[in-house]
Amino acid sequence: MTADSRPDAPTGSAGPIPAQLDRADFPRPEVPWLAVAFTSATVFVLASERFPGLRRGAVGWGLAFGVGVFAVMNFLVIPLSRIGASVPSFPVVANGLLAHAFLVGLPIALAARRFLGNPAPAAMARAIA
Repeated sequence: MTADSRPDAPTGSAGPIPAQLDRADFPRPEVPWLAVAFTSATVFVLASERFPGLRRGAVGWGLAFGVGVFAVMNFLVIPLSRIGASVPSFPVVANGLLAHAFLVGLPIALAARRFLGNPAPAAMARAIA
């Protein structure tokens, strides 16, 4: 192996829980974004359990979360992948930011609020008790 090449990613064949997901781990490997979507939703749900205000302000926090998902994917995941870093044009970045905000973060936040409930503010909860 040379310094420029990267080793192949491990597949799930070594055990029931792979150390790293690979395209071959999916029945339809052309849709790896599904793992990213479920991971993103899981992160938001776990964070909203710890910080209920994320569900109270689902619209604002959902939009911000979508922008955060875009940033993590484009500045961390993709540069570390085999694709490598690139400098996208402004229209590509603007489209990605808007799409992730409105089509990823917002639906995740609204679904979390819908299915986990909209927690009462702490002051209201104390007043009721």
